[in-house]
Amino acid sequence: MKRLIVTGGGTGGHVTPALALAEAFLAGGKGREVLYLGSSRGLEAKAAPAAGLLFRGIPARGFRGKSITGRILFLTTLLRGFLSAHGALRRFKPEAVLATGSYVSAPVILAARLRGIPLFIQEQNSMPGSVNRLAARWAKAVFIAFPEAEDYFESAPFLELLGNPLRADFHADAPAPGPRPRILITGGSLGARTLCLAAIEALPALAERFDFEAVVQTGSSQFSSTREALSSMASRVEVHSFLNDMPARMAAADLIVARAGAMTLAEITALGKPSLLVPYPYATDDHQTANAKSLVDAGAARLVADDHLDGGRLARELAELLGDKEGLAAMGRASLSMGRPDAAQRILARVENILAASGSR
Repeated sequence: MKRLIVTGGGTGGHVTPALALAEAFLAGGKGREVLYLGSSRGLEAKAAPAAGLLFRGIPARGFRGKSITGRILFLTTLLRGFLSAHGALRRFKPEAVLATGSYVSAPVILAARLRGIPLFIQEQNSMPGSVNRLAARWAKAVFIAFPEAEDYFESAPFLELLGNPLRADFHADAPAPGPRPRILITGGSLGARTLCLAAIEALPALAERFDFEAVVQTGSSQFSSTREALSSMASRVEVHSFLNDMPARMAAADLIVARAGAMTLAEITALGKPSLLVPYPYATDDHQTANAKSLVDAGAARLVADDHLDGGRLARELAELLGDKEGLAAMGRASLSMGRPDAAQRILARVENILAASGSR
């Protein structure tokens, strides 16, 4: 296979695996080409060119929860997107289309279906998105990251649990253990107000019982207030708006407190880290809670609902976890057993094998 189209976007949860798959494909041999089809308004419009990928923006619009007018606009935009994607597929002549989901991928999937181009789907979450669920019957294969997703893909001709693809620059070697435990609290690139407010109260209380180091990643909106509130703990608590070295920070952590986005959990498990997960309560279909429960059931994490988390609860959870070194180590081993750091390579190898077996080259 020499020419591949990847599609999916809107949010980092769809864009990151698409980038990982594209980069892994290009790294697999000379003469390969990738075209990323996504929304010109989505994160992918900047992320794909920044990664050195050929990108083409197509019209795309979401459907869920829209008014009558919104649904009409969705249908007209879908038609425009389909025509644009159809033209891109005709000119680029890919041997396969690999979709990571969201409404952005819908017109590309339809165009691939019409042109008879083999379609493959990578689903990140334990509760799959509607586009991937609907398109599964047309796909050569669906690759999932959580076993719970299997029930949603009964129409898929081939289904395999291979994990979520991570970009090559994510991997980091674990540093030597420090003299005191290290905690990483992160709400993702945008931050999480609940986590910041809880950390402001919890970390001073925890310091009365434990000697620890902490890094709190806040996002831009919570940075100033969080840094000021924790200024008295500057010798042991770092506060950052954004972390450019997130892989290294995760690798250095003994315990991670985070949301439960699929890609965050892929990173946590690839590094074998125990975690306290606080799912984002407004995620579509509450899929972050379903993601988190998969780790909890495996003994790799604890879960606290967003509306149950305050400073007191966070302090108690952290104290219990840090106070049980054997339990924390067991959580780390369980986490590592779920990790699939080579997911991108495995997915692409399976795509190659399926194309070869079906004579679709």
